[in-house]
Order: sequence, then structure tokens, then C-alpha cells
Amino acid sequence: MSESASKSPKRPRGLLKTKKAGKAAEEDGGRSSKRLKTDHDEGDAEVSVDSTEKPDVTLEDWDDLKELFENALEALEGENPLVAAPPLLRGILHECDRFIRHHPDPTTVYVSTQDSKLAFATIHGSALFYMARIISVRPEIASAGEPQDSSSWFEAALKIFESANEGGDNESTATESDKTWRARLEFTWGLAILEKRDDEADEGKDDENGAEENTQKIDSAASHFSKGVKYLTVPPLVGDSAPKARIPLRPAQTLITA
Repeated sequence: MSESASKSPKRPRGLLKTKKAGKAAEEDGGRSSKRLKTDHDEGDAEVSVDSTEKPDVTLEDWDDLKELFENALEALEGENPLVAAPPLLRGILHECDRFIRHHPDPTTVYVSTQDSKLAFATIHGSALFYMARIISVRPEIASAGEPQDSSSWFEAALKIFESANEGGDNESTATESDKTWRARLEFTWGLAILEKRDDEADEGKDDENGAEENTQKIDSAASHFSKGVKYLTVPPLVGDSAPKARIPLRPAQTLITA
């Protein structure tokens, strides 16, 4: 993320829509705030921690986060995504930030499960991407303190995806769960590149970037889509550890036409 994006205004913490934490989140009402986080380390980020926050995160919290993510995707596919999805997406971002505060490597929380290490980054980056799409369609949906320019959200999502990709994949040892989550990440990553490019075009920055750079972005997005298709050829893992066979394209299309 650029230096200007890293200094984006603080945003209120979202409502966590889970059975266990719903009441506390409603009482918070989005009053607590922190930066739009994109790294798995604290650095000099300022964080307002609720005094009632649990001292650690557990495997049950991880299960709740996955369920919340699926609920958010359902909301994005529903009749009124611009109303139903933002509270759920903010809840995801709130929980991802909490995971990161307690564990620099959030995947250690669910290391005992069959879930892919890519799962956390996919959920985190996807929530940022969908918020970016929502803000690009309806900037007034941004809460007080949240960036009202979708570019900041897209940049945050891209940084998450890039950090998750460090080291690459070892296809010989990748599990079916790894490949399923990788497919979801790659599709959303490609969409984020294109959406950010469109944002820059709307702002008149496409001329500054130049035709060659724009072509590189299109090629990069196409590469991510191709990888996503490749990983989708693997049969989905059966069981609670496998994400649902949903490609994050339909929700984005819903928002584009909203």
C-alpha cells in the first residue's frame, strides 16, 4: 500500500454478527476505532482495544469467522447487498484485526485443523475488496472515519493478497483445501486489480500510468483468473474444513449492477 493509503483515516470497528459476540458488538455500536490494517504486525499502528475484549482468540473464534464470511457472501448475493453486507464485512474486519493483534501469524490459531493457511488471508482480503466495491458504488455508506475513496480499500486488499503469496505454492504438497482457498483468493485478487485500475481511470490517472502499465495490470489480472481456474479443477474437499464451492464473482457482479 502506498504511504498515503497507510495513513488513511481511522475507521470504526464493525459489528460482529456471531451468536457469541453479537450482544457485545451491538453495545459497542461501532464507537471504537482503529486504522485500516493490512499487515500481520503492529508496527506503530494505533489501536483502541475494548476493555471487554476477550484476552485471546480460539479455534471457536476461527469457526465463527469462517461462518461470518459465508454469511457475508450470502448477503452480497441477496436482494439488498448494499444494506445487508456492510455490517457483516465490518464484523469480519474487526475480527481479523483482533486475530492479528493476538497472533502475528493468525494461521497458528487453526494450525490443528485441515484449513489452509491461505484461508485467513482470503477472508481478510476479500472483506476489504467487497467493502471497496460497496464504497465505489455508494461512497455515503462509509461510516464516520472510514476512507470514502475505494482506492484505499482496494490497495489494502491487494497488500493482503500479495503478502499471502510470498513464498509461492508447493503444488506437490498442497492439499485440496489449499487449492480451494487459493482459487477463491486468485479470483478476488484479479478482480481487485481490475477494479482499482477502473478507479484510477475514473480519476484520470490512467493517462499518468501509461498504456504499458495498464496493459500489465490487465495481464496480471488475467493471470490470477487463470490460476483460479486451474485450482478449481480439483474436486472440493468434503467436510467442515472445506469452504463452500462458491467463486467470489457473483457478489461482485451484483454490486456492479446495483
